[in-house]
Amino acid sequence: MEVGNSVKSKHEQILELLDEVSISGKKLGIILQTLEDDEFDGRHVTLKGKKLKNFSSCSYLGLDLDQRLMGGAIDAITRFGVQFSSSRSYLSSPLYGELEDKLAKIFDAPAAVFNTTTLGHLSNLPILIGDEDAIVMDVSVHSSVQMAVSLLKERNIHVEVIRHNRLDLLEDRVKELSLTHKKIWYLSDGVYSMFGDLAPVKEIVKLMDVYEQLNLYIDDAHGMSWSGENGSGFVRSEVPKHDRMYLTTSLGKAFGASGGVMIFPNDEEFRRVHDYGKTSIFSIQIPPPILGAAVASAKIHLSSEIYTMQKQLQD
Repeated sequence: MEVGNSVKSKHEQILELLDEVSISGKKLGIILQTLEDDEFDGRHVTLKGKKLKNFSSCSYLGLDLDQRLMGGAIDAITRFGVQFSSSRSYLSSPLYGELEDKLAKIFDAPAAVFNTTTLGHLSNLPILIGDEDAIVMDVSVHSSVQMAVSLLKERNIHVEVIRHNRLDLLEDRVKELSLTHKKIWYLSDGVYSMFGDLAPVKEIVKLMDVYEQLNLYIDDAHGMSWSGENGSGFVRSEVPKHDRMYLTTSLGKAFGASGGVMIFPNDEEFRRVHDYGKTSIFSIQIPPPILGAAVASAKIHLSSEIYTMQKQLQD
């Protein structure tokens, strides 16, 4: 695309397209809207004076308005204040330990909590992926994963993208890359956020059992809570555990609170990311009221009530 005597870069063309979409979307009233209600009931929103059904929420079980989560937030803010202003590398709120212990029970594996899933990826991937490894990404893997991968390119780590859910292409790339790389990491979502379709998790694990160098890094943010034992998510409902599967998920959707969770197949890699992941060191902690709400939600997940909620949603 030429402008005067110059040609616009790919980046400039993308920004121009995004600007057009943003402007037209706002004019149509379908994006970048602001709630006009004084209180939120979870089911309706008022926009431009009209009360509408709300289909934009990712709180699939309605836990964000559960009285126990709100009570947990109030109790935490009373005991620990609005924020706990310290890096976790120095001092953690006791609510962190309580939450991580409960999440470890939900997933039956070591669990580290971060402010967001995005910040979790930014801590996770630079530590887990070695200089002699290669990355193969599903083209539709979440933007937050792709953002973290972009940092690895500075280390000249081999990165490539394949078509969505094409495990035949993945197997071809694993066969070739395993000749020149120590590990091959396949990065995907469990439930894909844009189209709501599912990763073929069982088939991926079959490939992992054939190819010892293949590791799976999978983001199940949209599969959490409404599926799986103890609400551990879609991926865990398909494959309980694997020693080369690295699961990530979110507490900010169906879980009803906020934050990201990194689930590890062993204690050593949990320790490394938990103790010196960059965003753990340099980011402020999740505020106590959010941790209090998350602990309350974790208690529900560890009770039989989570299965009642899952069934009600399915019905």
